[in-house]
Amino acid sequence: MQTVLVIESEPANLLVLALILRSFGYTVLEANSPDEAVSTCQEYPGPIHLVVTEAVLGNENASELVARLQSLCPHIRALLISNESADGLAEANTYGCAYLENPFEWTPWLMALGPYLTARKDEQRR
Repeated sequence: MQTVLVIESEPANLLVLALILRSFGYTVLEANSPDEAVSTCQEYPGPIHLVVTEAVLGNENASELVARLQSLCPHIRALLISNESADGLAEANTYGCAYLENPFEWTPWLMALGPYLTARKDEQRR
């Protein structure tokens, strides 16, 4: 079972993302702030395979948050969602983040998750 940490400041969006991911069989951890995401990463006993987050989270950008999470879970991958163009988020690649421009359709989005959730055996451990 693959575990996805979803970070979304808007409760309705968080609920929708979590429900859709769960309906496809993923274990979903939810956080509505960067600090809650870090706490979740510290406390969750198993591996977290992917973080899905807004590109801008209040005072912290997602790349900084991903760096914090990768210090706790080195093999975690990230998918950033933003209303900006991909050109505006060039720094996302600094931390190996994938990028998805909002709005998007759910089916292609779910299909795009596959490569980011495919982890080698050595990545399954924390």
